[in-house]
Amino acid sequence: MSQAPQSGPATTGQGLAIIGVILVAGLGLVVGLPMLSPQASKEVVHVPVTASPPTLKVPPDTGKDLFDAFEAGPPENVLVDPTDVALPNGYSIQPVAGQAGKLALLHNGKEVYTRGGGDHGERISIVSPIVAGESEPITGQLPLSRDITGDGVPDLILLDYTGGAHCCHQYSILSLGKTFKKIADIDGKDSQVLFKDINGDGVFELALADATFAYWNTAFSESPLPKVVLQFQDGKYALARGLMSAPPPLPAMLAARLKAVRSEMRPSADNPAALTIAPALWNFMLDLIYSGNGDLAWKVFDQAWPDGAQGWCPDSGEITKEEFLSNFRKQLAESPYWLGIKELNHWSPMGDAGRLPRS
Repeated sequence: MSQAPQSGPATTGQGLAIIGVILVAGLGLVVGLPMLSPQASKEVVHVPVTASPPTLKVPPDTGKDLFDAFEAGPPENVLVDPTDVALPNGYSIQPVAGQAGKLALLHNGKEVYTRGGGDHGERISIVSPIVAGESEPITGQLPLSRDITGDGVPDLILLDYTGGAHCCHQYSILSLGKTFKKIADIDGKDSQVLFKDINGDGVFELALADATFAYWNTAFSESPLPKVVLQFQDGKYALARGLMSAPPPLPAMLAARLKAVRSEMRPSADNPAALTIAPALWNFMLDLIYSGNGDLAWKVFDQAWPDGAQGWCPDSGEITKEEFLSNFRKQLAESPYWLGIKELNHWSPMGDAGRLPRS
């Protein structure tokens, strides 16, 4: 397991940007969206995506982050209500008669896939990703299928939304080739997925929030939702480490955010002898971890929480510094992207989430 750097002042000159500071320049994330070519399928009624993954809470001087850019322009994914419609290569979609919310995909008249029809008010939608240089056409006709994996075969993206307050978003990516194939199921949980060719290589990446820390020691509204980017490689989706990795914050940015975290760690109303451990602390740690600066996250934690101080959290009540860190690491390991996170931070594949550095 990789040793974390020895703790020291926050002004050690380590270079720039938490996960929320991935530069927009060169990634083409904010784009104009011109006219699509009409498609042979019938006209459909579409519903624009109204919510995108929440943005990070970072100081203003850190600038725009990757997901801020998604909110700066028109939605780049559109949800289409499925109807009887023809698709490429002999495929078609049909709602299943007598089964509300259930959708069937047929190939040359034979049913090859069904989705929906559950007991929780699920709504099935087709996700239509719009690429750079296109816009939603006036006719209302959208590309219902598109090659998003780069193999030359059109793909269909279906969203099964279970209808909760903010959960759950479950996606299926289906390959409409000569032989039908399901490429992947993506469980977005509390997060919608943005399908976007981020690096301009012709293959779509998937941008979403990791909900592993939703409701962990806080309400959902304050829950950190670190951002992840997935890319298609070796026949499956995995963490796009090259697109998530970023240099560490500038010393001034690091110091400013550390000061803000400390200001929220006040004596608890339930126990004045213990410090309230605010979500701002593990939000900061997750920003660093999900940008490949995990060893710095342990250093930030050590500096934010005074040695010997007792803490207090809603889920666990009174807690020591060491107990909190152990609980945090166990929760982090519950992430569906945990293996990729370890590789992103150069942590031992067989080890845990690093160790708290000591002076």
